[in-house]
Amino acid sequence: LSEEFGVKVHVNKLDMFKNMPEILYHLTTNRNSQIHACRHHRDDEYLRGNRLPCGMMSTNGTPLRVISIKPSTMWFGERTKKTNVIVRTGESSYRACFSFHSSYSEVKDFLEYIRPVNVHPTVVPVGNTVEHVDEILTP
Repeated sequence: LSEEFGVKVHVNKLDMFKNMPEILYHLTTNRNSQIHACRHHRDDEYLRGNRLPCGMMSTNGTPLRVISIKPSTMWFGERTKKTNVIVRTGESSYRACFSFHSSYSEVKDFLEYIRPVNVHPTVVPVGNTVEHVDEILTP
Protein backbone atom coordinates (compact mmCIF):
# COMPACT_ATOMS: atom_id res chain seq x y z
CA LEU A 1 0.00 0.00 0.00
CA SER A 2 2.82 2.38 0.88
CA GLU A 3 4.48 1.84 -2.46
CA GLU A 4 1.23 2.07 -4.42
CA PHE A 5 -0.05 5.25 -2.74
CA GLY A 6 3.24 6.89 -1.77
CA VAL A 7 2.20 7.06 1.90
CA LYS A 8 3.95 5.46 4.85
CA VAL A 9 1.85 3.05 6.92
CA HIS A 10 1.27 3.86 10.60
CA VAL A 11 2.22 1.13 13.10
CA ASN A 12 2.30 1.40 16.88
CA LYS A 13 5.90 0.23 17.19
CA LEU A 14 8.78 -0.12 14.75
CA ASP A 15 10.92 -2.49 16.85
CA MET A 16 9.65 -5.71 15.27
CA PHE A 17 10.69 -4.40 11.83
CA LYS A 18 14.16 -3.09 12.79
CA ASN A 19 15.95 -5.92 10.95
CA MET A 20 13.76 -5.59 7.85
CA PRO A 21 14.88 -2.35 6.17
CA GLU A 22 12.86 -3.01 3.01
CA ILE A 23 9.68 -3.03 5.15
CA LEU A 24 10.81 -0.45 7.72
CA TYR A 25 11.21 2.08 4.93
CA HIS A 26 7.41 2.01 4.38
CA LEU A 27 6.41 2.41 8.04
CA THR A 28 5.96 5.32 10.42
CA THR A 29 4.81 5.94 13.97
CA ASN A 30 3.28 9.24 12.84
CA ARG A 31 -0.47 8.78 13.43
CA ASN A 32 -1.30 11.41 10.79
CA SER A 33 -0.75 8.86 8.02
CA GLN A 34 -3.83 7.95 5.98
CA ILE A 35 -2.97 4.24 6.10
CA HIS A 36 -2.93 2.46 9.46
CA ALA A 37 -1.78 -1.01 10.48
CA CYS A 38 -2.02 -0.27 14.18
CA ARG A 39 -3.23 -2.97 16.54
CA HIS A 40 -6.83 -3.16 17.65
CA HIS A 41 -8.68 -5.08 20.33
CA ARG A 42 -12.03 -5.62 18.65
CA ASP A 43 -12.93 -8.35 16.20
CA ASP A 44 -15.30 -6.84 13.67
CA GLU A 45 -15.85 -3.09 13.45
CA TYR A 46 -12.54 -1.54 14.47
CA LEU A 47 -13.66 2.08 14.48
CA ARG A 48 -15.20 3.21 17.76
CA GLY A 49 -16.51 6.71 18.30
CA ASN A 50 -14.75 8.37 15.34
CA ARG A 51 -11.38 7.17 16.66
CA LEU A 52 -8.86 4.67 15.28
CA PRO A 53 -7.45 1.96 17.58
CA CYS A 54 -4.22 3.94 17.96
CA GLY A 55 -6.18 6.94 19.23
CA MET A 56 -6.02 8.95 15.99
CA MET A 57 -9.05 11.21 15.59
CA SER A 58 -10.29 13.65 12.99
CA THR A 59 -8.69 17.04 13.62
CA ASN A 60 -11.74 19.04 12.55
CA GLY A 61 -14.51 16.79 13.87
CA THR A 62 -15.39 15.40 10.45
CA PRO A 63 -16.27 11.71 10.82
CA LEU A 64 -13.43 9.43 9.78
CA ARG A 65 -14.17 7.32 6.72
CA VAL A 66 -12.32 4.09 7.40
CA ILE A 67 -12.19 0.83 5.51
CA SER A 68 -10.72 -1.86 7.74
CA ILE A 69 -9.08 -4.95 6.22
CA LYS A 70 -8.02 -7.75 8.56
CA PRO A 71 -5.56 -10.31 7.12
CA SER A 72 -6.84 -13.71 8.25
CA THR A 73 -5.90 -17.35 7.96
CA MET A 74 -7.81 -19.33 10.58
CA TRP A 75 -11.06 -17.43 9.97
CA PHE A 76 -11.10 -18.67 6.36
CA GLY A 77 -10.07 -22.18 7.41
CA GLU A 78 -13.09 -22.38 9.71
CA ARG A 79 -15.59 -21.57 6.93
CA THR A 80 -17.90 -24.46 6.09
CA LYS A 81 -18.27 -23.46 2.45
CA LYS A 82 -15.97 -21.97 -0.16
CA THR A 83 -15.88 -18.16 -0.12
CA ASN A 84 -14.11 -15.35 -1.94
CA VAL A 85 -10.61 -14.45 -0.77
CA ILE A 86 -11.98 -11.11 0.47
CA VAL A 87 -15.18 -11.16 2.52
CA ARG A 88 -17.14 -8.18 3.80
CA THR A 89 -17.78 -8.69 7.53
CA GLY A 90 -19.36 -5.36 8.45
CA GLU A 91 -20.36 -2.00 7.08
CA SER A 92 -16.74 -0.97 6.54
CA SER A 93 -14.72 -4.05 7.50
CA TYR A 94 -13.34 -6.91 5.45
CA ARG A 95 -11.31 -10.07 5.94
CA ALA A 96 -8.66 -10.96 3.39
CA CYS A 97 -7.31 -14.49 3.12
CA PHE A 98 -3.64 -14.39 4.06
CA SER A 99 -0.97 -16.77 5.26
CA PHE A 100 2.67 -16.51 6.27
CA HIS A 101 3.20 -20.14 5.22
CA SER A 102 4.24 -21.18 1.74
CA SER A 103 2.16 -23.64 -0.23
CA TYR A 104 3.59 -27.02 -1.21
CA SER A 105 4.09 -25.87 -4.81
CA GLU A 106 5.95 -22.73 -3.62
CA VAL A 107 8.23 -24.87 -1.44
CA LYS A 108 8.89 -27.26 -4.35
CA ASP A 109 9.67 -24.37 -6.73
CA PHE A 110 12.02 -22.84 -4.17
CA LEU A 111 13.84 -26.15 -3.60
CA GLU A 112 14.21 -26.70 -7.34
CA TYR A 113 15.69 -23.23 -7.63
CA ILE A 114 18.24 -23.45 -4.79
CA ARG A 115 18.91 -27.22 -5.17
CA PRO A 116 19.99 -28.02 -1.60
CA VAL A 117 21.88 -31.24 -0.82
CA ASN A 118 19.50 -32.17 2.02
CA VAL A 119 16.02 -31.07 3.06
CA HIS A 120 14.36 -31.98 6.35
CA PRO A 121 10.80 -30.98 7.27
CA THR A 122 10.08 -29.12 10.50
CA VAL A 123 6.39 -29.96 10.31
CA VAL A 124 4.73 -33.17 9.14
CA PRO A 125 1.15 -32.83 7.88
CA VAL A 126 -1.49 -34.90 9.66
CA GLY A 127 -1.72 -38.35 8.09
CA ASN A 128 1.85 -38.30 6.76
CA THR A 129 5.19 -39.55 8.01
CA VAL A 130 8.58 -37.84 8.14
CA GLU A 131 9.82 -40.37 5.58
CA HIS A 132 7.02 -39.51 3.15
CA VAL A 133 7.61 -35.76 3.48
CA ASP A 134 11.37 -36.29 3.08
CA GLU A 135 10.65 -38.25 -0.10
CA ILE A 136 8.33 -35.68 -1.71
CA LEU A 137 10.69 -32.80 -0.83
CA THR A 138 13.80 -34.46 -2.22
CA PRO A 139 15.01 -32.33 -5.14
